[in-house]
Amino acid sequence: MKKVMMSAAILVIALATWSMASGQDASKATPVSANKAAPTFSKDVAPIVFNHCAACHRPGEIGPMPLLSYNDARPWAKAIRKVVATGKMPPWGADPHYGKFVNDVSLSQKQIDTIVAWVDAGAPEGNRQDLPQLPKFTDGWNIGTPDVVFTAQEFDVPASGIVDYQNFRVPTNFTEDKYVQAAELPLATAR
Repeated sequence: MKKVMMSAAILVIALATWSMASGQDASKATPVSANKAAPTFSKDVAPIVFNHCAACHRPGEIGPMPLLSYNDARPWAKAIRKVVATGKMPPWGADPHYGKFVNDVSLSQKQIDTIVAWVDAGAPEGNRQDLPQLPKFTDGWNIGTPDVVFTAQEFDVPASGIVDYQNFRVPTNFTEDKYVQAAELPLATAR
């Protein structure tokens, strides 16, 4: 009995030592089962990224880097793990208690766990034949041609420092109430 308890204590110490040496909290690590292969980008992660991240993380959009290929994503694997695990990305502020949205980009816990396990396994590419097709994106308005377009005043954001919260009024010049069926905000442009 003492040998079993001693072995368990050594295992706990070894895990804690590994955890500290690797800079990871062992309680938060997502182990990959010995029976189950580690997730790969091509088969497991790309479908998640294409459906939840690529709309912003592609050339010409607000994401700071594209994530349309393994070569795009691999250098950012640890950062992706961090922002996904903390819920910072993808950004989704709508309260799920008040409805389901067709454009919901939030991730399920299973999707988060898949991305975390992929990074923890060394971010393997996998078989390129498993890669899904790139999503097709609309040029111009994603909601179709709008009935009316409002233009807000320009606001310069400094490269560093704190920007106070801003409120902007955009006159509609409507003389009667209108219902909004869809709205789209173009992303900020850098100059």
